[in-house]
Amino acid sequence: YIALCFYKPKKDSGSISFPIARDCSKKNTYFAVTGTKQWPDQKTSLTKYEVVKYFPKSSVSLISCFPETGRTHQIRVHLSSIGVPILGDKTYANNISSHSHARCVLRHMLHAQRIEFTYCSNNFVFEAPLAQDFQELLSSLEKF
Repeated sequence: YIALCFYKPKKDSGSISFPIARDCSKKNTYFAVTGTKQWPDQKTSLTKYEVVKYFPKSSVSLISCFPETGRTHQIRVHLSSIGVPILGDKTYANNISSHSHARCVLRHMLHAQRIEFTYCSNNFVFEAPLAQDFQELLSSLEKF
């Protein structure tokens, strides 16, 4: 997966292993369990990430994400939990309003570039090019 995110993580690469639990106060929303409190429905989760490029003038990062588990909203929740929510994510980046790119996209900028898995002894690989709006935003960040 590849994502355009607000800001830059403290580390250029790493693992995010916070468990994920359902947020009962909001429909179809989850949160990273970052404290010591145990939640009854929390599930282990792991996302590895790497900053591909940082655009300092716009304070946006292009980040590759490699989920090791498959929890609902995992990448979105994990990136938000380390302070780099995905551009356009109205659920997990809703508290960012002063950033210059807060309202420049209509959807979250997360793309599954390549998915690979094995099923019944067969390896499957699927690749997809970036959508036009993602490419255009990336190009505009390069020019900034």
